Amino acid sequence: MNSTSKKQFAFNLGPPVKLLRDPNERALRLRQVSQLTGLGRSMIYQMQAEGRFPQRIKLGERAVGWLESEVRDWLATRIDVASVARIEAVGVLRLRQVCRLTGLDPLKLRL
Repeated sequence: MNSTSKKQFAFNLGPPVKLLRDPNERALRLRQVSQLTGLGRSMIYQMQAEGRFPQRIKLGERAVGWLESEVRDWLATRIDVASVARIEAVGVLRLRQVCRLTGLDPLKLRL
């Protein structure tokens, strides 16, 4: 076996796949992510490790960032979830008020 056969590998060296991304997409550094979300450093890293926050990307040898669109989408989802929870809470409070005024048992009203 000669030395050239050891160094040959079967890689697909075709053109790189172009990802469809917004040309204005930017990476946010940790301080910017903290300001945008209101979360602290340790909470961001903990939630990321648990899969509850967008993953960071490597920007350089010692630099990481988060894609702004992913962080904003995450934040919008959190706002939507909070809005639904708030609406449900108002519904429960109103149900309790109705039961109190009418004397009905709230457990019997639940389906």
